[in-house]
Amino acid sequence: MHPTHVRQLAALIGHARAYPRGVTRTDLIDLLDLGRNAVDRRLDAALAVGLLTHSGKADSTGGRAPENWAFNPRAGSVLALQLSYRHSVAALLDLTGTVIDQGTLPVGFLAGPPGALNAALPALKELRERADAERLPSPWGLGVSIALPVDFRDGSILSSHTHDVEVAAWPGFALRQQLTRALGLPVWVDDEVNALATSAAGRTGAPKDILVVRLSVGIGLGLVVDSHVHRGSGGGSAELSHIPVAVVGLGHLVTDRLLAPENLIRWLPAGSSTAAPEMLTLRRQDA
Repeated sequence: MHPTHVRQLAALIGHARAYPRGVTRTDLIDLLDLGRNAVDRRLDAALAVGLLTHSGKADSTGGRAPENWAFNPRAGSVLALQLSYRHSVAALLDLTGTVIDQGTLPVGFLAGPPGALNAALPALKELRERADAERLPSPWGLGVSIALPVDFRDGSILSSHTHDVEVAAWPGFALRQQLTRALGLPVWVDDEVNALATSAAGRTGAPKDILVVRLSVGIGLGLVVDSHVHRGSGGGSAELSHIPVAVVGLGHLVTDRLLAPENLIRWLPAGSSTAAPEMLTLRRQDA
């Protein structure tokens, strides 16, 4: 299929997802700004792979009631893997992102590439078998997020601005290539906060410009400009972790350490002791 036709098909599916009750051919002609024949060809392609399903008749405007077509979330399934600091989460989802099954693994990327993948791969393979039990098509692919800079072009890990000693084995590691080889699936890998930004930008009615902030062991920012995630040439767009800041009583700290939970506790107002345990819990979770 020609790339232009692929983009048109993707846009058609996007509009169908935005209208749960379904869309008609006339709706799609207006939304896609395409002729009837082009819309019919894209509809046929979507129906052929099961991404659209007939959802009854729309209201008549004077003639015969038009056919309604709705997105079919069970036309396929996808796997997801979140690699955090000291734990990971593997999940099976339908095409709306609804979690069908998931499991938490007591190993994160601080265990290094071999340790993280040795824990994740059996869990992902087990979830792939679960798709058969749910009568879903086998997973179409795997989406991976990791709290490290990622070269989005090839899914390899870039040098981190912080935690250099703890993650010394990751820079240059071809994560996408290794997972593709092990699972035989297309794999998409991105920095964790960019994955959050992608999700936020893809929601129906989302604003065109979004800033996603993640506070945990470190600070992460995801930047959406004109509905597109902005990663930058080196994968560090909106990266704040390495910026030095002078703070009275603490000396010079990079932003990543300045906003760490143990330092935020220092600035709690007197008498705010009840909040401190919550902050400490956040620090221990390393989420």
